[in-house]
Amino acid sequence: MQRFNTTFRVQQNHFRRTGISLLEVMIAIFILSVGLLSVASLLPVGSFQVQKALSEDRKSHVGQNAFREFRTRGMANPALWIRADGTAYLAQTAPGMNVLPVAIDPYYLSSTILGGSGGAVFPRGGNLTSSMPRIGLSIASTPALAEMIMVARDDVIYERQADADLPPVGKFEGANLRRMSEGHFSWMATLAPANFAMRAVAPGVQFNLSLVVFYKRNISIANQEDGAGHERQLSVGSDLSGFGMGGGEIEVRGTAAETSPKKGEWIMLSCAVPLPAPQSGNGVYHRWYRVVTVGDYDSGGRALTLAGPDWGSNVAPTHASIFNGAVALYEKTLHIEGPSVWTN
Repeated sequence: MQRFNTTFRVQQNHFRRTGISLLEVMIAIFILSVGLLSVASLLPVGSFQVQKALSEDRKSHVGQNAFREFRTRGMANPALWIRADGTAYLAQTAPGMNVLPVAIDPYYLSSTILGGSGGAVFPRGGNLTSSMPRIGLSIASTPALAEMIMVARDDVIYERQADADLPPVGKFEGANLRRMSEGHFSWMATLAPANFAMRAVAPGVQFNLSLVVFYKRNISIANQEDGAGHERQLSVGSDLSGFGMGGGEIEVRGTAAETSPKKGEWIMLSCAVPLPAPQSGNGVYHRWYRVVTVGDYDSGGRALTLAGPDWGSNVAPTHASIFNGAVALYEKTLHIEGPSVWTN
């Protein structure tokens, strides 16, 4: 009898199976939930990074295409330039007068029909002694032509097809079935002498061509956003000991809203410089810089750290021009052109 009982207990222990407690199940569910939430939180971040990458790629294409448009259409030919009132630019310039730098911005000047208001000075409302004239082009004298040339059309609008298994297709508009696009990217150009001592239009003189790419540029008549103009010019503080080689730090003076550009956007610095003999009077020196950091607002001013070219003038910058949405800049050195088969 004793032997039988021992064998029975051994067999009972051999077939016994351990289970999972409710507490262990709850802990496993908690760990799995944390992991799934972490993965889900990465989806919007990934979507944002994809959109950012697409935007960076489009900025590059817009800049390259803008340079091709500029050269192909002969925009460096002063005979094509017109003022804000529609008159020829050179017709109001006596021989030997300084006609540069200029801002070639026909899209802005033609904005009256688009619900906006053009300005003869770049930036809008800027100081005449530290700004540049805003000019248009005779080949883009209407809003439709200006928009066709100066607004990028590579951000095509797509729509889903009835069959969900088929890929999206581009939307079309108009009688000519032109592809529809967001039209978020546009551009303009500034021309300034590479050598500040040479300011007149003459053969062999080189100029810095700056192609400024905008994202969602606002050219409305209100010209205000959060208490600051879309284009505005501010005075620069006198302490510029850290500015010069490759940029540096400056202080801009104004309200908190006016002195707050976005990081990564581009601003233009300017100053009036006496012209070398035999010329007389002052000229204006301009260079573009990218905003690296934006400091805290204090006592009517804000410190900005900028990156860009060496400041080549012996006079410190006195004014900073800020343009909302100036997201990219492409610069080339070129010569002023004469007439071409594309501009006759």
